[in-house]
Amino acid sequence: MALLVLTLMGSVIGWIATIIARIEDRGGILKHIVIGMIAAVVIGIIANDGGFLGGLSAMACVAAFIGSSAFVAGIVLLNQRMRSQ
Repeated sequence: MALLVLTLMGSVIGWIATIIARIEDRGGILKHIVIGMIAAVVIGIIANDGGFLGGLSAMACVAAFIGSSAFVAGIVLLNQRMRSQ
């Protein structure tokens, strides 16, 4: 159950990041969704003491949200900086 929650959380965070950054190409949207999913799952599993098949602690959920948001935001900022040069 924790894996499903983390995957959904990461995909929503990646999708919201594309809306905020106003990215309209299909490849960019999918890239940010996948990056958000991977970051949320990895950070959530680490914060949940390596368990992802059982329950999800609130601390792991918060850590996954903050970590994947920061990671996706960093990727968006890096991509915008690369485009402007």
